[in-house]
Amino acid sequence: MEKGKITSSIYYRWFAIFCLVVVGFISLGILYYHYEADLIRNDKYEDISTIAKLKVNSIDEWRRYRLADVKRASIGRLVKRDMVRLFQDPTNPSTRASLQIQLDINKKDTVYADTLFLDTKGNILLSDNPNPAPVDQTTMKAIEVALKDRKGGGSERFFPRS
Repeated sequence: MEKGKITSSIYYRWFAIFCLVVVGFISLGILYYHYEADLIRNDKYEDISTIAKLKVNSIDEWRRYRLADVKRASIGRLVKRDMVRLFQDPTNPSTRASLQIQLDINKKDTVYADTLFLDTKGNILLSDNPNPAPVDQTTMKAIEVALKDRKGGGSERFFPRS
């Protein structure tokens, strides 16, 4: 009988060791799962945070452009008068100098690379860039639409309807 008790005692020990090893592996698996879940969660939070920062920057840039538009649109009567003079006589040096000063002031306050005064055919009358790029087709189409609809900054004052 003694031999049967010893064998059953060894089986119980091996069974206990086996159970401890299994519990250990299960515990390690649970710990590893929580570790990986935290890593994935933190990674996703970083992704969301990055997207939020990009959105904020995009909205901020959009706002700066809109504020620049407001500054450009809020030019005074003297500048409007000089613009009318420029359209009537594009070679008048005093008118060009006066408008050039306004363009230089606006360039410091805005985010745009260039500002142009164009005639109805898209010819550049004045620019704040000494070597302006030619007017592209998209801009020409926008000019045509603005002249056709008479919208876009009081174009009827400069180009009265025929």
